[in-house]
Amino acid sequence: MRGFLSGCSGKFCARMRNTFGISHAGMETMEDDRLKRLKYKNDSRYLKSNRIHPYMEKMLFEEVRDVIYPKSGYKGKYEISSRYYHLIMGVFEIRPNTEALEIADIREDEKVLDLAFGTGWLLNKIVERTNTVVYGIDFSGGMCKVSMENLERNGNLDRTQLILGDVLSMPIKDNSFDVVIGSFILDLLPKNQIKVALEETKRVLKPGGRAIFASMTKKGRGLLRSWRLIYEMMYPLWPTILGYRPSSRPIRLSEEVTNAGFRITKSKITRTNFFPFPVEIVVCEKEVDP
Repeated sequence: MRGFLSGCSGKFCARMRNTFGISHAGMETMEDDRLKRLKYKNDSRYLKSNRIHPYMEKMLFEEVRDVIYPKSGYKGKYEISSRYYHLIMGVFEIRPNTEALEIADIREDEKVLDLAFGTGWLLNKIVERTNTVVYGIDFSGGMCKVSMENLERNGNLDRTQLILGDVLSMPIKDNSFDVVIGSFILDLLPKNQIKVALEETKRVLKPGGRAIFASMTKKGRGLLRSWRLIYEMMYPLWPTILGYRPSSRPIRLSEEVTNAGFRITKSKITRTNFFPFPVEIVVCEKEVDP
């Protein structure tokens, strides 16, 4: 934040500092050791003396926001936006998705499932890395249609199997896949549904199978943390345009997958394409029952 708000003399930045109680002293405090912040987070004298508003402290280090959907709802949003979602993906998702594929290290003979495949961009890339049929699941009929068109255009339609269904209750047998990829899906779900999606992922994975997730994250330092804070402050204000409203919000991805019983083997902090909002990528394993 020091690199953005505290060094900014414009009216917008001044308004942000006044609204959220952030001063230059407050910016300095944000760079302090996390343990110190946690130790004194409930000390009103500490907050007052350092001029950090309690709401800002909570948003920075504690709460994961409740997800906000447009009036059309979670499913309606993607039905409406399916024809132009590739533009949104180009702005935000291609860089972290590419990096997720790189660290996933998918082998040619592995059976792969793409959760919430959207326009089919990841499906096309996964097909290039395997010699097996690649599966995908998405609840949006509009996204299924767009994805099929994109797969056919790239000559990959006969190498994929698309399933119209919900990641919270997948019509898939237990222990079916070697690899499951979920890109920007967990950060779209209400808090109480993240665990459900992870449990379903674990169910359809083979013992020893891998899950790869990419989500907006609370992690990240320096510039990434500054942009994450800006995103969180603006999150309730995002407009709905042509039926689409950005609903992803930063979550604690590593904690979620660990609490669900996965073992993390790789992790990486990266950023979205155009704006440097922080993204966490984790590779985790379903442990083999003893």
